[in-house]
Amino acid sequence: VLFALDQLGKLPAMPGPKFVFAHIVSPHRPFVFGPQGEVVTQEKDDLVGYRDQAAYLNSRLIPLLQQIISDSSTPPIIILQGDHGGIETGEQERLAILNAYYLPEDGSQLLHENISPVNTFRLIFNRYFGSHYDFLKDTSYFSSYQYPYQYTVIPNTRPGCP
Repeated sequence: VLFALDQLGKLPAMPGPKFVFAHIVSPHRPFVFGPQGEVVTQEKDDLVGYRDQAAYLNSRLIPLLQQIISDSSTPPIIILQGDHGGIETGEQERLAILNAYYLPEDGSQLLHENISPVNTFRLIFNRYFGSHYDFLKDTSYFSSYQYPYQYTVIPNTRPGCP
């Protein structure tokens, strides 16, 4: 996690175009950071561990994203997504993720309130790289670990939070 955060800060100085995918597997168990970035050696309650680790990551990510934006010679495209909600929650909460975009020029005008991650790269590749990918239906599917190929369609029923 620390290595990924450190390397991301060096990106604007690297010459040439780049496509960077960074999967920061945090805040996940094991919870290894306290809210100030201190190393955690004792097992914490999931809610406390998640909250503390998320606080530390926010304190690093927000300035890091600001630095990447301000130091980049070409305006960057930034996607910040969570891969899933809480593991031991219901279907709606499991599929509730952060899905934030920083899109230069007029890119944000292409977003709609129900866009799902399945269309993230289609939108970006079409708008910025001249591709012509068809958009897929913004539908969410859920399956359990026990039955990974038995999908349930989950409707978007979160009022005020599409």
